[in-house]
Amino acid sequence: MPVKKSAETKSAVQKNTDSSIFQRLFNGVSLSDTLFLAAIPIVAYLIVYFYELGYFSIFDIPIEFASFDLARIFLAILYLLVFIFFIYWINDILQGIINSQPEPIKRRLQSNVLSFILILVYLFFTVHDWKIWLEILLGFLLLISLQFWIPLFTQRDKKGYIAKLSAVDEINDQNKNKREKTPSIIDRLSVLIGPRILLFIIILAGTLYVSYLIGRTNAVTQSNFFVLNTSPERAVLWTFNDHIIASTFDRNSKQLNPGFIILDLGKDSNLEYRAEQIGPLTMKSLASIPSVTPTPTILVPSNSITPSP
Repeated sequence: MPVKKSAETKSAVQKNTDSSIFQRLFNGVSLSDTLFLAAIPIVAYLIVYFYELGYFSIFDIPIEFASFDLARIFLAILYLLVFIFFIYWINDILQGIINSQPEPIKRRLQSNVLSFILILVYLFFTVHDWKIWLEILLGFLLLISLQFWIPLFTQRDKKGYIAKLSAVDEINDQNKNKREKTPSIIDRLSVLIGPRILLFIIILAGTLYVSYLIGRTNAVTQSNFFVLNTSPERAVLWTFNDHIIASTFDRNSKQLNPGFIILDLGKDSNLEYRAEQIGPLTMKSLASIPSVTPTPTILVPSNSITPSP
């Protein structure tokens, strides 16, 4: 009997040890966190799709040619994680500054943190001109400043700047309580699907929209293209699997001719590529080309294209 008891005790100790190891490994990981991690690949697919949708819209490429190869998916996941880290990092810095302020000032700053972060993300990914950065940020800061200097004129009977801000906050709270009797659409959706899911949907929609804008911006600002030694020569617009989407172009006007071809890269391809700074390229309008029929989309084996000498 003592031997049996000892074995049971050892088994119980082993079980508790295994349980404690499991708890240490997965401490703080909830079901919502697991679902969040599981959603990352799906979000990555959507990011790639919307990026290509924006890129293709500039060059009139049908979205049916979108590709989801592992390299693009991996990069999308990497950018998504960097994007999330960037938001948390900026938010921590701003919250550290805001929390040290008096309550009325803290309240006004916190109400604008999310908008400020979204503007930074938009500028970072889509705007490459520092003058536009300066104009947008100055305009945003000007709008925020209205919350700080207007009380100086509307609350003249209050002594002290903080007291003036607090008086405005009390009026706003009273008006807010009156409005809460009739819930807004956001409030109803929050009750219906939950605030966290609603927030996730809003962030996802914003992320996909930014991905679309990034795709358009990269297409509009891209200067370097691979040029094929075909006759006439063609610029490579997109690659997927073993195929290339290419179009003829005008070097002088930096315009792409309407239509494109799809080259099937064979093992014995005689095509040569050379990177050239021929852009940014824009699509030539059909209205500017009299009596011209757009070139149809053609699937052509690469070894059937005659390279130029």
